[in-house]
Amino acid sequence: MKKYNHRILWGVVFMLLSTHVAFPQSRKEIEIPNILGYQTLKCDLNLHTVFSDGDVWPTVRVQEAWLEGLDAIAITDHIEFLPHSQDITANHNRSFELAEPLANQQGILLIQGAEITRTMPPGHLTALFITNANLLEREEWWDACVEARDQGGFIFWNHPGRKDQFQGETKWWDEHSQLYEANMLHGIEIYTNNEFYPEALSWAKDKNL
Repeated sequence: MKKYNHRILWGVVFMLLSTHVAFPQSRKEIEIPNILGYQTLKCDLNLHTVFSDGDVWPTVRVQEAWLEGLDAIAITDHIEFLPHSQDITANHNRSFELAEPLANQQGILLIQGAEITRTMPPGHLTALFITNANLLEREEWWDACVEARDQGGFIFWNHPGRKDQFQGETKWWDEHSQLYEANMLHGIEIYTNNEFYPEALSWAKDKNL
């Protein structure tokens, strides 16, 4: 009996040591100076969870953010693309609701968002600072963007030159002009997943995105 108990004890110790090595609890410090009159925040504003095409639970995103030295994150699960829907069924606000208590506890600013996921054009659009992601589930992408804008959302165009999204050159489509003129396009990604889009940088400068 004693040998059996010792085996259990050493097994528990080994698991605890392994967990400590795999998941260090020391927070990274990212030093970026403040601009005069402003506070600089280190952010990741496009994170997905198992509630769309991510592989982790919403609270894990918060834990990752704290460990990586971030100040703010946005969980922006897809509205239309739900590859785990056979295993997880919930409304589009659920990932934010699950992450919010831990974010408050860890001092992480959690921004509610969602990704409107359509073919090009207009492509993938992320809306930040929304209040109800469920209302963005619309048949027409235009109606989804109107709803995001009316909720006070900040809308940006994701990976405008991603090669697997469409064939051909990175271009500004008529649909993006319509969004921009209707105050439904406020930002644009110029770099993501090791891809740089110089055209997007020019558009950002020209259009104050």
